[in-house]
Amino acid sequence: MNKILSHKTLSALWSFGRHREKLVDFEHVHLPDDGKEFLKPPLKMLLRELEEASASQQKEALAHFRMGEDRFKNWQYRDAAESYQASHEVFESLSALLAQGVALMMVSELKEAAEVFEEGRNLSQMRKVDRLEAVFGINLGQVCNDLGEPNRSQKALKGAGDLCREIEDAALEAMALRHLGMIFLAQALYNEALTCCEEAIQISEEIKDKISVGHILCNKAIILVSKGNLNDAEKIFLQGLVLGRELEDPYIQGRIYTNLASLDLIRGRVQEASSALERALDIHRSIDYRQGEARNLGVLAVIQIAKGNPDMGHHIFKSAVEMDRQLEYRRGEIRELFTMAKAQLRDGPDDKTLQLFQAVYDLAKRINHRHIQVEISVILASLMSDISTERRISILKDNMELSKSINSPMLQIRISNALGGLYIFFGSFDKAISCFQKAVNDSRKIGNLIEEAKSLVSLSHIHDQMGKTELAAENMSIAQALFQSQTINFAIIE
Repeated sequence: MNKILSHKTLSALWSFGRHREKLVDFEHVHLPDDGKEFLKPPLKMLLRELEEASASQQKEALAHFRMGEDRFKNWQYRDAAESYQASHEVFESLSALLAQGVALMMVSELKEAAEVFEEGRNLSQMRKVDRLEAVFGINLGQVCNDLGEPNRSQKALKGAGDLCREIEDAALEAMALRHLGMIFLAQALYNEALTCCEEAIQISEEIKDKISVGHILCNKAIILVSKGNLNDAEKIFLQGLVLGRELEDPYIQGRIYTNLASLDLIRGRVQEASSALERALDIHRSIDYRQGEARNLGVLAVIQIAKGNPDMGHHIFKSAVEMDRQLEYRRGEIRELFTMAKAQLRDGPDDKTLQLFQAVYDLAKRINHRHIQVEISVILASLMSDISTERRISILKDNMELSKSINSPMLQIRISNALGGLYIFFGSFDKAISCFQKAVNDSRKIGNLIEEAKSLVSLSHIHDQMGKTELAAENMSIAQALFQSQTINFAIIE
């Protein structure tokens, strides 16, 4: 806290929280990662908080906040965060603090944004501004998981949802549930994630909030894709798309087309993926949603390379990265670099590809995104031939412990497969089989069909190398059946 507020001011803020804030709607700020959607206060919310401030405080705090708004609209998010902070320093308003946290998220300052949202939640609780306390909690919960703090994330979102029920704010309760579902998804808790979606849909339908329903349907489909239920996921994506068109909501439509493209790529439908991305691009460009446009361009670059147009692909890729860099959206830059590195890996791990992965790791470390740090470290340990196999195995084992600390079963499965690959290189076939079998079992435990099938393919290959042809054929047959059940082109996986 920057200053001690008078009893008169605190009383005014408490009154604001209990009786008047429900009249003010929040701005919804979208980021194209895991359906992130941050709530940002409008200017009129600050004006209400400033009613008890002195004339000089009102003038100065308003001037800084308005400058922040102008900068935010012009994509100058770092400068906007500084303006909101200056406004908060003049008069300790919750509105300025909330706006500052959102601006920090736009430049991927995860740790700093989490600190601001935490401070805002604590201040809101102290001042008994219930609705803003819930909003700070919803924003905070979306940040903490990226920082490798899933329990803190769950606690923030569950607390926000409980508070929303107490104050009978159904729209915010549905939003808290929607984002809680995505946190459960990151932990491969698919049933819990889907339960959150169903509860959020029921609440949204009761209050006739069709836009909320559209976003929840997209989340539900993404959860099913992650689980490997591609057929059901596609139906729900299309259901959400119909609703998005009916509402003429560009964010629902653009997000669903983007994810439909990813679904088509999993199935090897390159042309369909390209068409879906073109539609997403048109929508995002029509509303000047540059973060979404950059994400679409990054995937479109990979598609062009897959089509045999590497020069076009790299040109599009550079445009995507440059767009994210202009916005200082480092999370987006990480995503584009990671996507391109994985695409280049298909032609073999050359020095250029390794440098790309290293650049992704360095950026993820800079913004404290622990999930991506661990994921890239695993890939690098699997690929780097300039260090001993023993050292690479040691790095993977360390990352296994890290993946457990951030509660990521999917990373643990991938690490088991990576360890299996290194043990083959080391000549320890029994250990390799043990790792691949663990990946199969863990995939079955969480109910992920695709990861189970991929691990079975690896298990089949090593059994084949060992001359265990019947066992190899059995595992391959199960894998093929799993892929075919979801209309996945097995040749793409191979």
